[in-house]
Amino acid sequence: MNIEEIATYINSTFFGNKNYKITGVASVNNPSENAIVLVSKKKYITDDVIHKSGAILTSPGFVNFFPRNNLVISDNLEKDFAKICSLFGASWFWNRVGSSMSESGGS
Repeated sequence: MNIEEIATYINSTFFGNKNYKITGVASVNNPSENAIVLVSKKKYITDDVIHKSGAILTSPGFVNFFPRNNLVISDNLEKDFAKICSLFGASWFWNRVGSSMSESGGS
């Protein structure tokens, strides 16, 4: 699935290469060039995320931190990342990441 298709699926906008292929999701601790990563807080903006992520799902306020990345922009990060996880059959991933987001105050 490409960036444009993911953005369309969650009714969002994107920046970057609309044809870039994404095959799954990854955590900020283990970004991958074929995965989309959720960045919900400034503390998750790391060199690894910037340089190793295939795409980043983030809020409008963080766009300027990623001038060269493929981005999907969301006003509702938790809901949209859950939808993306289900799209890739990775609900298990959302169950782990989503619960930690809720415990830490969400996005």
